[in-house]
Amino acid sequence: MTKAYKSPGRIGRSGLAVILFLSVELLSIASPAAGLSRKDKFWEKADVSGVVDAVRRHRGGVSSELECEELIRLNFKYLYFNALETDRFLAMPKPDKVLERMSRVFLLATDLRSALDQARLVSTAGGELSELRRATKRIRDCAGGIHDTFHDFFKVDTTGSFNVDVRAGVEERARFAEYLESCEEIWLLLNQELERYFLNPSPGIVTVSTFRSCSIPVLSLCLERLSLNLEKSLLE
Repeated sequence: MTKAYKSPGRIGRSGLAVILFLSVELLSIASPAAGLSRKDKFWEKADVSGVVDAVRRHRGGVSSELECEELIRLNFKYLYFNALETDRFLAMPKPDKVLERMSRVFLLATDLRSALDQARLVSTAGGELSELRRATKRIRDCAGGIHDTFHDFFKVDTTGSFNVDVRAGVEERARFAEYLESCEEIWLLLNQELERYFLNPSPGIVTVSTFRSCSIPVLSLCLERLSLNLEKSLLE
């Protein structure tokens, strides 16, 4: 007796409809726009209070809340449509995820400034080598956090590089003092770049000098590696 069976290669109408529906859903998820467009004006309604607080804290409270909010909304709009690493995303991130990244970058930058100030105090007080290592590690962690928050999420729009000369055969505390000078130099450039990238009164306009400047990932990675090298040398 021969049993009847359906060929697995044939799909009924209901099955075909399910496949087509799933295909449409996947395409909509992977779409760069992810259902949001300039017509939505989501940047006008988004809750940017977290970024405002982070920026004002970073600036030492010298900026008014209204001034910060206007700059943040202006740059948030530009960054969302023009400065995200969309090729690396399976789906376009939600606007609040972009705001979280912006806020985290400034919080880490504030922590970095605090770490540099604390390291300077330790150096001036003639701290033990263990204290110098802890101060260096804190700087490294903050710099690494900035790099990881920015890298592969926001696009880089500059091409500059940064080199630091480290002298060999220098006594530990003198080496630490030279390290702090390099940190301050990097910090000034990093702070300028943070302001230009996230709080630009004219976002999207890049001059020749800006194009040749160092990016946030370059500067933060340089500081992270410089700190790591010093940590290792202080253990020797």
